[in-house]
Amino acid sequence: MHTDLREPLEAAWKRNTPFVFFRLPNTADIHCYWQEDNTLHTTTDFDFDGFLFAPFVAQSNNNYIPNTFNKTYSFQGTTNFDPPLTEFEEKEAAPTAFIQLVEKAKITIAEGSLEKVVVSRKITIASEQTPIRAFEGLLKRYSNAMVYFFHHPKIGTWMGASPEHLIAQEEQLTRTMALAATQSYDPQNEVVWDAKEREEQGLVTAQLKADLEKFFPPEAIEVSKTQNHSAGKLVHLCTHFKVHQQTSKLMDLVQCLHPTPAVGGVPKAAALDFLARHETYDREFYTGFMGPKNGNALDWFVNLRCAQWKPEAVLVYVGAGITAASNAEKEWEETQRKAQTLLVVL
Repeated sequence: MHTDLREPLEAAWKRNTPFVFFRLPNTADIHCYWQEDNTLHTTTDFDFDGFLFAPFVAQSNNNYIPNTFNKTYSFQGTTNFDPPLTEFEEKEAAPTAFIQLVEKAKITIAEGSLEKVVVSRKITIASEQTPIRAFEGLLKRYSNAMVYFFHHPKIGTWMGASPEHLIAQEEQLTRTMALAATQSYDPQNEVVWDAKEREEQGLVTAQLKADLEKFFPPEAIEVSKTQNHSAGKLVHLCTHFKVHQQTSKLMDLVQCLHPTPAVGGVPKAAALDFLARHETYDREFYTGFMGPKNGNALDWFVNLRCAQWKPEAVLVYVGAGITAASNAEKEWEETQRKAQTLLVVL
């Protein structure tokens, strides 16, 4: 166990070869996998050991950093933070474009081809913060999230603090979750969910259950009660799924689950078609999935609450789930709240 995290972070960044630092939720260890050359490793069947980094749009080859070279570090300084909302100036013409996108989604839902679609946007920020300090800020603030810092010269630099499991597998156990609906979180006040938020969560839960039943007997799937799930200064509705089995068809299962209704929509094909036609940018790895795999054990998360680091700016990605009951201005405000996850460290 190595205790000084800053030095290897700075060395990895200066070396400019592929690396990933990550900490799983509610754990203390920070793991690092790195390469000594710039080879872009890909997998077509998930038969690898290392850290997967897959995009939103499904592709046959998914990127990963092998775990051939690895170390584990500790990091001190986790805190329960309560920062004020960060004022920021966007370079995009917001909120008009996003509100128009929400209204298009509601029209499509009213026409009957969609029940829910998750629309998104990116926020361009001029930040003087270094990526190393930003990553340390995420580690300090989000102990119950999957916090990561990924760099590959052929892909780019990404970091985030995701609250959402896509899939976890270990020793005859498969887990996933339905995560939807968002409010600001104040532990001193009771959270009250409205009909739209409960509907959104219900759609995600029903679709995930249907997807799991394609691979496991219905009676083998344990479904928890829906509960609040805090993520920094936000809270979501969450339903956990657990199956005391592993599937031999991992790739098929992941292709069925991804993108989940929490980042794509319901029905999946119609939602993805809507996004391809109406979202005006490439999500790249936002709402893709990432995480470690070692042998048959894996811990993969949806790439939410993330940012892409570029030489000229930082791009922060946020989205909102749209149903017939959505209010465009409130959905805009939800994306503003989600952006705070990254903005407080930039």
